[in-house]
Amino acid sequence: MRILLISQYYYPESFPSTLIAEELAKRGHTVDVLTGKPNYGFKEPPKEYDSIDNETRNGVNIHRVKLHKRKKGILSLVFNYLSFWVNSKRFLRKCDAPYDLVYGFNFSPILSLEGVRVFKKRRNIPYVIHVFDLWPESVLAAGITKKGTLLYKYLFRLSKRIYDEADLFFLSSPGFKDYFEKVLGIEKPSVLVYQPIEEINRELPNPFQEGEKPLVYCGNIGRVQNLAPFIAAFSLLEKETPYRFYIIGEGSEKEKMEAFVHALKLEDKVFFLGHLSQDEASPYKRNAFMNVVSLEQGDDYVSMTIPTKLLSSLEDGRPILASIGKGGADMLLKAQGSFLIEPNKESVLDALKKAQTLDETALFEMGERNRRYYQENLSFKKLMDNIESNLIREANPAKK
Repeated sequence: MRILLISQYYYPESFPSTLIAEELAKRGHTVDVLTGKPNYGFKEPPKEYDSIDNETRNGVNIHRVKLHKRKKGILSLVFNYLSFWVNSKRFLRKCDAPYDLVYGFNFSPILSLEGVRVFKKRRNIPYVIHVFDLWPESVLAAGITKKGTLLYKYLFRLSKRIYDEADLFFLSSPGFKDYFEKVLGIEKPSVLVYQPIEEINRELPNPFQEGEKPLVYCGNIGRVQNLAPFIAAFSLLEKETPYRFYIIGEGSEKEKMEAFVHALKLEDKVFFLGHLSQDEASPYKRNAFMNVVSLEQGDDYVSMTIPTKLLSSLEDGRPILASIGKGGADMLLKAQGSFLIEPNKESVLDALKKAQTLDETALFEMGERNRRYYQENLSFKKLMDNIESNLIREANPAKK
């Protein structure tokens, strides 16, 4: 197959679009990626990409359109989103390569896929959307607007129009199907495809000091990640506690969380490591006492999201400390290697005290149960086999 893969985010940004594209190329498919200049998750966008519009990496042909750089403030973010929308549409209008299929990645914002609509109709080829973020539900969860507002109504119509163009959906969480059918009123073929993650199969150095019990969070630091209760719990621990909290990542709430740590005088127990690559972050996660997974709980559909950090934490084979909605909680209950808590400091504290009473064998067994669950249900090969077989069927209607 010759596949046009569209994702605003791609390497060196840490998104599954890179893993999927490179694996499809390894399996013999021609993969062309339309993406933006990298800027997500970095304090400053990598300058070496300023002059790179086209490159080939690990067998994947990559075209990068210019983006308005992400800075502080909602206005800068809006301009960033709009710049990909405008420049990707411009590229697609001129694109005349003979593709068998378009494979769009629905991260936030959904606007990033709006340009596919005209391209698909003009070329009359199948279109698959891989849904990682629900729109416009994600906007509600982020507190940007409320139901019933003019902005929400506009985003609802826009999202529905973009989703309606797809021939097949890959849904990254089981609860997403209900949202499409009951909220958006879209009933189209869909396949449950969890987010593939990069698997590390080698020995990794231990970055921690002897005697530490490190908790590790790796991911976006935003409002819906709700890290405040985990930080606040450290103010309730005894002064000589062996627990430490390492936070890896960037995000809109990072400065607020740093100020919170400073206000509680926890600089000797809570550490912000900033953006780290997969190779840099893995030693922390693999050697953690527990990995932290947090996503704001609620009755909305976003709370049913199963985030990448949950899947990677299962693969790491360590116990997990999780405050998460029903979708993720159900998976962790099946794996049987987690402490599931409520999103408050008292619940975090209770879990830390309980974990401290367990011996090394019990903690090791919790981690091994997580790893086994991952290997049996979520391995990279299993997920990629599922993705590839469905893309092939969609590109060849006679084989359906």
